[in-house]
Amino acid sequence: MMQPACFVYVVAAVIILLLVQYLPPLDHDSDDSEDCLRRWGLFRSRRPCLRVGKSEWSARQTWKKTAVGEEATLVYVERTEVIYRKSAAIPPKKIKSAVRQKAEFRFANYFQDGMVLQRGKPGARVWGFGEANQEVHVTFQSSLLKTVIEADGTWLIQLPPSEAGGPYDIEATSVVDGDKEMVPLRAVLFGDVWLCSGQSNMEFQVQQMFNGTEELQYARTYKDSIRFLQILKSDAPNPLLEPDIYQAWAMPSSVSLAEFSAVCWAFGRRLQEKLDIPVGLIGSYYGGTPIRAWSPPEVGEQCPTTPLTDLEMPMYEPWLLKYPADPSVLWNAMIAPLTPLQIKGALWYQGEADAMGARPDDYLCLFPAMIASWRKAFRSARLPFGFVQIGDKNEEDTGTPVVRWHQTADVGFAPNKVLQNVFMAVAMDLPDPDSPYNSIHPRYKEEVAQRLTLGALNTVYGVKVPFQGPYPIALSQAGSQLTIHFDPAPIIVKNSSNHNFEVCCAGIPMSSWQDCHSWVPSSITSSTIKAITLDVTECQGKGVAFLRYAWKVTPCAYLRCDIYGTNTALPAPPFVIPVEGSKKLNSFRA
Repeated sequence: MMQPACFVYVVAAVIILLLVQYLPPLDHDSDDSEDCLRRWGLFRSRRPCLRVGKSEWSARQTWKKTAVGEEATLVYVERTEVIYRKSAAIPPKKIKSAVRQKAEFRFANYFQDGMVLQRGKPGARVWGFGEANQEVHVTFQSSLLKTVIEADGTWLIQLPPSEAGGPYDIEATSVVDGDKEMVPLRAVLFGDVWLCSGQSNMEFQVQQMFNGTEELQYARTYKDSIRFLQILKSDAPNPLLEPDIYQAWAMPSSVSLAEFSAVCWAFGRRLQEKLDIPVGLIGSYYGGTPIRAWSPPEVGEQCPTTPLTDLEMPMYEPWLLKYPADPSVLWNAMIAPLTPLQIKGALWYQGEADAMGARPDDYLCLFPAMIASWRKAFRSARLPFGFVQIGDKNEEDTGTPVVRWHQTADVGFAPNKVLQNVFMAVAMDLPDPDSPYNSIHPRYKEEVAQRLTLGALNTVYGVKVPFQGPYPIALSQAGSQLTIHFDPAPIIVKNSSNHNFEVCCAGIPMSSWQDCHSWVPSSITSSTIKAITLDVTECQGKGVAFLRYAWKVTPCAYLRCDIYGTNTALPAPPFVIPVEGSKKLNSFRA
């Protein structure tokens, strides 16, 4: 009879043998993080999850050789990077689809059954891969469209303009190795497709938002009219042909929708209810990332920056190593592959990383340059672009108010002469200091989405609804009183105790507000439905050079900032404006 001690040794030996057989090798480039193991499981992939770090790209190449074998050939070299990502391991079945010995005829990976294609002119585009120089025939409704596969193995066809509706089938046929092949897209809808991008507040999930339970409960109500696709968080040193996909095109349900962007979903739902057309939502976002990472290389050339100094490097290097921050790496992996698509517009919720970074003033050049570059890539000079002016957090910093201002091209509102066909949602009056996801991630995403929807309806769809809060249009100073006139009116003063109005007194030469180093709080003494009056006694008769409002990270409690539209409940945005010698200012209606 086996002794207990011997039995223990035998069991241990069996366990060790199993571990050696089934566990992936762990080396200095592996990272069995909780997220990686949750996503793919410890035994579902023989490939270790790659750690974010300087050795990442070499680790990818090493794994490619050992997992695939050097004798394998890659038909589409540009697509090989699709396999290798920082954020998760890829199951073996995905490797087989990307590494093959012969050409494969198919649509690009984000063309899927049940998706939404863009309605209207100039017509949706579909593309894919096949055998070079072979013809591709695409049938859609009564149309037969033809093209020839390029030498690089790609093909693209533009469909005729289609009205909103569906479902429709699209079939593509070609020849591979002498055999005719057909690939279909089934139950495709035509409607408006919106791309939602940015960092963690755009990534913030439906299940995490206030009212998220109700959104998920009624999600299936929209199963026939809304579809969504989520791109896997990933980066690449060069532009990819296809992105990695986290969530395939899906109908909304309590399960499928839970991890999708709260702002993107709530915006799309409101839009669909108002327009009564199919809506497609593409989520492509990555928390903790700066705007340069989302911009193509020409933006960096247009907006150069100064390198971090020796004193700055210890402060920012840990953050730079934690998140992909190199120029264009997220553009390459998560935006560039989507540019063959026709889309209706883009939503952007980003800026916190730049506000906390060393160069918040760079945003003034980077933001309009990035918008212009996206428009160029999507072949639409006036592609609608909506953004959220960054919100609040418990910690104070100097960068947040600056980035908010630069997000408007230093104008204070959008659209404007610099940011044309652009709309903005103010979020500074939606703080959530007790958010379990950190105060920088407020759960008030319904309000953000509502404000974005108003901007889209007015700016994009021509629906005449108010979408902007009051903004100064004229100033008048008499002694120790400074009166500010607002448009649109009427206005309401909700809170006069925030001390959000500050003045910079005249007396020394200043070329801009940035030259002012002493800002004095100024209280509201009276108000009408069109104007407020401030007490500027502190300037002691020297006059006021500049006036600023809400120049704080968190200027007020929830929906309790100083000035709102009486009929709209929309807040006045933050601003800084010259006063001395100024009487009339820019107007929304200018």
